[in-house]
Amino acid sequence: MKFEKVLEYIYDDEKRDEMVLKLRRAGENSEAAQTLKKIIKQLRLNEMAKYAEDTIAVQQIGEFFTPEDRFVIFRLVSKKWKFAVETCRVSGFPQEELFLFNPHDVHIQTDGYLNFLRKYLRIFRNIKFKLSPNFVSNWNILTPIIYENMQNLSTISLTYPDNFFTPDGHTTFEIDVPYNEFVSEFIQKNHQTITHVETPRFNIYDLSLENLHFMAFTLKRPAIDSFIQNFPVALQNNENLKIIEINLRNDIEIFSRKILSSNIKQHFITGDVGFLGLLPLKIVTGVDVLAQAQNFSDQVLYLDICGIPYEDPFEEGWSDYQSIISSFPNLRGIVLNTHTAEHFINCEMGEYIDMESQYIWRDRVLYITEVLKIEILDRDEVYRNVDLELRLAKEFGCTEDCAIRLY
Repeated sequence: MKFEKVLEYIYDDEKRDEMVLKLRRAGENSEAAQTLKKIIKQLRLNEMAKYAEDTIAVQQIGEFFTPEDRFVIFRLVSKKWKFAVETCRVSGFPQEELFLFNPHDVHIQTDGYLNFLRKYLRIFRNIKFKLSPNFVSNWNILTPIIYENMQNLSTISLTYPDNFFTPDGHTTFEIDVPYNEFVSEFIQKNHQTITHVETPRFNIYDLSLENLHFMAFTLKRPAIDSFIQNFPVALQNNENLKIIEINLRNDIEIFSRKILSSNIKQHFITGDVGFLGLLPLKIVTGVDVLAQAQNFSDQVLYLDICGIPYEDPFEEGWSDYQSIISSFPNLRGIVLNTHTAEHFINCEMGEYIDMESQYIWRDRVLYITEVLKIEILDRDEVYRNVDLELRLAKEFGCTEDCAIRLY
């Protein structure tokens, strides 16, 4: 029998099934079964390949799979695979769904799930979770597991849930757990490695975090004065802090007046369009309707325009675009949603926009760039561009290398 015909009994489903059936009938002690055992030993098929037992190789292969797949599937292969998976740190975040469970479920009560969670959380370098009603109700179960099993983290994000605040600034439910104390202790535990922090409040300014680059928090009216007073303390304690991002809950005008009368206003570089005319911002984001600023228009250097009425080019203030854009005398660059200058100039804005409208937008971009001498920039050149924000902070008098964003 030719060799290729022999191999057919391995890769051909029907022939392989037929061979297995006849082997079973022949029995374990038959000559055919013994011969097959010898073949398996001669080819060392009963031994795991060396590369498969290589910890580094397993970890490299695991990069092509999700952390959950690695943890649930790979760990079951062998002890070495288990060790490789449990000692390989990953840069992603554990799924928030992991924290959304009913503690009265049988599989939770048996403690099997919680044991899995303890081991699973150890592989992550970052954590992000929200103070949802479910998380708060499981606070006494989850926080000890998170605190004890997650260390040497790069990012810690503990925030209020979506729609937690009503339009008038009230909250949709009460949070009656000591989350501020937990945040401070958890961050302090990771003080040597933490680089990014998101917290519900500005309450970690007194911690010394030597590698912290980014801090974000929610600010409400009662805490405005405390923030202004303790912002210099935060800079002093965190010498590598570059960006502070504030999510302001209402009271924008009150906040702006207090900032203008403070000695930290030079740090406010970027802000949502809601702050236009209230603070001397250099970058204004979230612009969906063109409008002149009543104050500080000479301070604005970059506009991030996210709402472009492509198919209705005379809507949203664009019928008067020349005078509006000219009202910002020091404007250096404009972002026009996700399109580049070339898209407009070459009328390549998409098939869904009629050519007449595309010609109108082309002429506008040519006027902005050639007459007003303002650049059309890609969005990533302006939006959340740390290098640009720090450069502007230094240009306009910040002695510390730190810029503030307002959203």
